[in-house]
Amino acid sequence: MTMLRARPAAPALLVVGLLGACQPDGTAPADAPAVATPEPAAEEFHVAAPEPLRLVLAEEDLEELYARDPQSNDRLPGEIVHGDTGERLAVDGLRFRGSSSRFHPKKSFNIRFVDDQEFLFGSNRMNAKALYTDPTLMRETLALAIWAELDRPAPRTRYVDLWVGDAYEGLYIHVERVDFDLLANAGLPERGTLVRDQFRDDHSLPESVFGYDLDQVADPQSLLADNFNSRGEPDWSAVEDLVRWVLATPAGPEFAEGFAERFEVDVFVDWLAVHEVVGDLDAYGDDYWLYLDHDDPAARWYVIPWDKNLTYGQHFRADHGSTLNDYFAYEYAFGGAAGRWRNRLLENVLATSELAERVAERTLELAERFDREWVTQRSAVIADVIRDSLETEPGPDRFVRHPQNHHGELGRFGEHVEVLADFAELRQAYLERALGGGSGPPYEATAVLDADLTDQRVLLTDTAGWTLAALHLDDVGTGGALTARVEPRAAVDGIDRTFTLTTDTDLRGELTWYYRNEVQSPVGVPEENWYAEDVAVGGQDALVMAVDGAGGPEPLPSTANPFANKVTATVDLEAGEHRFVLVHE
Repeated sequence: MTMLRARPAAPALLVVGLLGACQPDGTAPADAPAVATPEPAAEEFHVAAPEPLRLVLAEEDLEELYARDPQSNDRLPGEIVHGDTGERLAVDGLRFRGSSSRFHPKKSFNIRFVDDQEFLFGSNRMNAKALYTDPTLMRETLALAIWAELDRPAPRTRYVDLWVGDAYEGLYIHVERVDFDLLANAGLPERGTLVRDQFRDDHSLPESVFGYDLDQVADPQSLLADNFNSRGEPDWSAVEDLVRWVLATPAGPEFAEGFAERFEVDVFVDWLAVHEVVGDLDAYGDDYWLYLDHDDPAARWYVIPWDKNLTYGQHFRADHGSTLNDYFAYEYAFGGAAGRWRNRLLENVLATSELAERVAERTLELAERFDREWVTQRSAVIADVIRDSLETEPGPDRFVRHPQNHHGELGRFGEHVEVLADFAELRQAYLERALGGGSGPPYEATAVLDADLTDQRVLLTDTAGWTLAALHLDDVGTGGALTARVEPRAAVDGIDRTFTLTTDTDLRGELTWYYRNEVQSPVGVPEENWYAEDVAVGGQDALVMAVDGAGGPEPLPSTANPFANKVTATVDLEAGEHRFVLVHE
């Protein structure tokens, strides 16, 4: 299936915005929405069934684990029993893990095994992430799969079904520890500096080391060692030299030259471009590792990604006070998060035209490659593996310590998964506009349809990057122009806008209208709400598309996905102007 986008005349590239559990009967819930089955995904994409593990602690240690300060890093004794084999795996201590996630109702675990474990990719360290913020438990896996397909160093993932004592406590994802085992798997030398900036954890420091003048302290390397996570024996003088060079070198040709001398540029460009594609706003503060080989005097720094749960449209909302929300957005300004984190390294890259153009071009390439179809295919593969576990509901022997698998409403797995594909598609269209330039009125977009087009998906996106509508065409008649427009409308029980589609030809297909529902949004996203209430999801699932006729709205058989802010209906339109509204049924 080919997808067309309505777009203005494209000038030269313009960089903008710089700075296996289940239900008791062993089945998934009967009322759970189905996940659409696309064409088979690439054969090489494989997701293993969840590893069944039972965490066993003495009763007093279990009570202490859940009663003490969640930020405690003191390890408690215990063991892991493998659910399939019954093998008892010796543990050298365990604790909760994460930063803000330690305070979520479903806890993440850091478990240190005595011996290396095959299911941990040969490591003895387990990062069991609860992903309570993610109703799909797919975002981390999907995002890190992109680096794998690009053959860039990045953690691997593995699903785990976890019991604590006799109670099932949820589906987890193990994310491979960034250490020298990971480097070896990536074909990199195992002796080197491997560090992660943790300045944001100290509120007296800026949120990135690349925003701090090291001359403010007498012993810069001790400051770095105290405020970085690290492996082995880092060369702190090399880290200091890098920070000083970044802060002393303004953006421009000199920076570009020095950057190429210090960094594996292709790896860095891909790292930054992927973050723009998946919309990861957290990446530019501390969600990455830096690596430098010690043995090669000509070695350059690698950047390695970490922590990709807040991707594909999910992020912090100020009015909600956390990341535990169902808001959906994709209009994150290109490069906008670098300044937010006071990360001079990224600010300089994006303010240096030679580097910024490379990042922008690569971003568009990767947005096209890892598009809606890619996400749909891979999420279907993952859904086959995790659905029974994810849809497990609380019960007498399920979720005793934790409330459920994720913060969202249960039984809506298909809708939650659809959001991931929508994000990929809408983010791609947004990036094409943001980086392609153009002008035109907001909330108006035009496409030109060829007469021979069938089974095509057309997006109608305005010059600011907002997608008004999508139309999957079954029949395009003789072809011609197609225009979408959205205008304010008072006194509507639903979305207070009129949605107008004008066509030069008869059309038949599936029409989707998108509405705005952003309240106190993250960086770069307009704060605009067309729904009656300031809520992420509250009554929107009762919205229907209606033809705005002289006798009032005439409802069409419709499907709403409130998590993606859209309503879809099949339409059969004659050439001319057609007005629609989105109202409560």
